[in-house]
Amino acid sequence: MDDVTRTRLPAQPPRSGPVAVPHTPVPHAGPHHPGLHHPSPHPPGPHHPGPEGYLLAWWVSCNLVGTGLALPAAGDLAAATPWQAVATTAEWSALITVLAGFHSFPFAVAGVTVVHLACRRVHRQSVHVAAAGAAGAITGAALALLTAGEWPGLSLVGVWAGVAGAATATGRAAVVPLVLLRRDRARQPTHTAECAADLRNSSSSS
Repeated sequence: MDDVTRTRLPAQPPRSGPVAVPHTPVPHAGPHHPGLHHPSPHPPGPHHPGPEGYLLAWWVSCNLVGTGLALPAAGDLAAATPWQAVATTAEWSALITVLAGFHSFPFAVAGVTVVHLACRRVHRQSVHVAAAGAAGAITGAALALLTAGEWPGLSLVGVWAGVAGAATATGRAAVVPLVLLRRDRARQPTHTAECAADLRNSSSSS
C-alpha cells in the first residue's frame, strides 16, 4: 500500500485585541421568570395599624376633642380661680370625651372603613393621616349639625370640624409606630426563611 502523505497546516499566530464573548441574555422579571425580581422602592405592607390601632387612634381622638372643646371654659375661669379652672377643664374634658366617643363611634367605623379601603395600598403614612383628618372634619361638622339644633351657626360647625379633624389626624399619627411594628413582624418570617435556606445551602456545599 502507498503511504498516505499527511499535510499539516501551519500554526496560526495568536490574535491580538479583544476576544468576543458570547452574550447570554438575562431574563427579566415577569410571569415567566417568577424567581427573578427587582427590589421594590416602597416598604412592604401592611400599611395600616390593625383593628387595635384604629381603636386606639379613635380613643386618642375623642380625648383630644374633649380637651379642645373644654379649654374655652378654662379660659373664662382662669382669671378668677386657677384651680377651679383646672378642675372644670378636667370635668368638661371627661364629659365631652364620653359624649364624643358615644356619638362618634358609628361615624368612626364608617370613616375608618372608607379610609382603610382607600389607602390600603398607600405606603406613605402622611396620606393616611391626611385622609383620617378629612374624615374627622366631616364627622365633626355632622355632629355639630346633629347636636346644635336645626340651623347651627357656621362658626360652631367650623370649630367642631376643625377640632375633630385635627384630633383625628393626631390620633392616626399617634399609631404610626404600630404600623412600623407590624411591618417588622411581617418581614421576620421571610428573613428567617432566607437565613434557613442559606444555612442549608452552605451545609450542602461543604
